[in-house]
Amino acid sequence: MTTAVQKACVPSLASIALICASVEALWGQVPSARPTSVALTVVVPPHAPALGAVTDGSAILTGRTSTSLDIETMVGLGDRPASRIEVRLGTAWDAESARVWVRSRDGNYEPVTRDSTVVALDVPLAHALAPSPLHFRVESARPAVLSSLAIPVEYRMTVGTGDEIAIWTFPALIRFDTTR
Repeated sequence: MTTAVQKACVPSLASIALICASVEALWGQVPSARPTSVALTVVVPPHAPALGAVTDGSAILTGRTSTSLDIETMVGLGDRPASRIEVRLGTAWDAESARVWVRSRDGNYEPVTRDSTVVALDVPLAHALAPSPLHFRVESARPAVLSSLAIPVEYRMTVGTGDEIAIWTFPALIRFDTTR
């Protein structure tokens, strides 16, 4: 390439390249156009404990009438107190055999279904126990046999407060402890 051709072609090629580059792309490369900071919060819960450490599923009888049983079971994540526990019936429960109620955070018994959860415990973390007692009522027109009654439930537990929370969902089977 001769010097005359270089002087004629190089500015032309440079102007073509400049025209092809968009103004937005060039403006984005300016250091002052970049954000000064980006805030990103990632919460990674700890590994799930074995379900045996969460609850043993045993329940004790706290009251009985001709049509209902009042029971108590302990639910928790070892030594970590739960600030919120929600309960729903498991899919294996035959809704026609008996109705299951749980004492809600308001102190009233609310029906437990497969379709919705009931908040059984919602306390500040400072007042939470590990594990926490949950109170259930089972109502049936037929007398219930304690040794054969098993209630499949699903717990959803919130551990921690504010930005540092972990939510655990796990199935459990409530059975009566006949040794107590």
